[in-house]
This record gives sequence, structure tokens and C-alpha cells, in this order.
Amino acid sequence: MLAAGSAAAAPPVVTRTAEDAALEARFRAAYPQLASASPSSARFAGVDMQRIGIAGLKVRARDDHPADDGGIVTSFADATDQVRAIVTVAVARDEAGARAFLEAALHGVSSELAFSPTLGDVAWADDGGRGTHLVVGARGNVAFLVDVLAVNAPAGTSPSAVPSAAKIAGTVSAALVAGRPDLPRASVVVPPTFDMKAGLPVGVQVSQGATYRLHADNAYVARGQAGPVAKPFKFGPVTVHATVTDALGRVVAVHATSTPRSP
Repeated sequence: MLAAGSAAAAPPVVTRTAEDAALEARFRAAYPQLASASPSSARFAGVDMQRIGIAGLKVRARDDHPADDGGIVTSFADATDQVRAIVTVAVARDEAGARAFLEAALHGVSSELAFSPTLGDVAWADDGGRGTHLVVGARGNVAFLVDVLAVNAPAGTSPSAVPSAAKIAGTVSAALVAGRPDLPRASVVVPPTFDMKAGLPVGVQVSQGATYRLHADNAYVARGQAGPVAKPFKFGPVTVHATVTDALGRVVAVHATSTPRSP
């Protein structure tokens, strides 16, 4: 809500060139199914993240974001700690959100992929649709991207030891859980003002079973005696962000802002 006397800022003007328009036209021609594929009647509560594994590989890292900000990205490494595959899962509120993820993902692919409907309600894959190294697809409101990296295999291993992207996509599909895609409830609770020396006490309320990760603007988050505390870098407002994830891969981001009291 705008304060009295405030004026809403005009949205930025985006200028598209003829080259931009031509590139977008080629993209639409390459992937007509994005607009023409029949809507799916399937709805999924999410993905059982514990079931997404790759034989012979271990989880190297995982980074959680809401579906409209990239989804959950998990990298898998071999015994030498070399990343061999990356799996991204985005549980959206609805099918439109999943399709938006697909469009963004396909825009980031350097070569044209082939339509491969056996891998999802809508899906595209490399190697003529076989999905040797890359699959981008969706089932209902859940989108996924599987990238098996073409790397020089370390001693004692071979590229064939890593399953194809299509097979890993099948593992993701098998981990889908039917139901309503209700996002976890979450809120960040901070006082309206705080003492610069003591820092900003932070409270986080989340749905049962959900986990969260904190970071802050103009502060770092430390562990205090009574809970998290944001320690400001300099005098000014502090915004605390929480990324909240539940067991079905549903992610929500929330934040709250506080201002320091004058010294």
C-alpha cells in the first residue's frame, strides 16, 4: 500500500529489437508444444525428495529455491567427488507454473531438443529424443530438468556408469506424490526496530516438518542464545529472508524487514 502523497513508480520500459523478435519466433517454432499441448488433469502434492537418487553417485550439493526462482537443484558426484549429474525439480502451484519453468529452461539450452512425450506430459530431450544427457519436462504441476554431464571419466570409472538423463527422469516421475500442491506455511517474525549492538532477533514459523535456511540483506545471521540473530554490517534497515522447504520438495520464500534505533 502506498503512503499518502506517494506515487507509484512507472514500470521499466523494455525495448525489443527485431533480432529479439526473430529469436523468439524461432524458439516458438522449435517448441510449439509449449502452447499447444493439452493440459494435464494430473496434480501432484510434490516429489518425495528422498527417492531421488542415482546409483553409484552421491549427493554433492543441494540448493533450494521456489519453483519460479529455479526450483531445487541437486548435484550428484562420483567417488572422486566429480559432479556427474544435476537434477532440478520445481513443484509449482499449478500446471501454468510448471510450463513457465520449462520455457525458462528451454531458453537456456544452446541446442534444439526433440519432443519426447514418453518422458512426461510434455518433455524434450537430446540425442533425437532419447535423452542421453539432457531432459527437460513436466508432469502436471511438477517440472524437472536432468543434465548428465559429458565429462572425462576419472580412473576406475566410465561414462556408462552414470544412467542416462531419460532414466533419471523416470526416477523423478516415480517419486511424484499425488495430491494438492499446498506450499508450506511460513513467516519471518522480527521486531519493528532493533538495537545495532545487540542485533536483530529473528523468529521463524513454519509448517510441521518443514526446514528453513536464513540469509539477510545488510547483515549476517548468527546463532544467539534464544535463536537466530541478524548482525548488521552498517547502520540501516535489515531484511531477513527464509527459504522454507518440506519433504515433498515444495519451497516458499518469505522475508521481513526491521530498522535500527538511532544511537
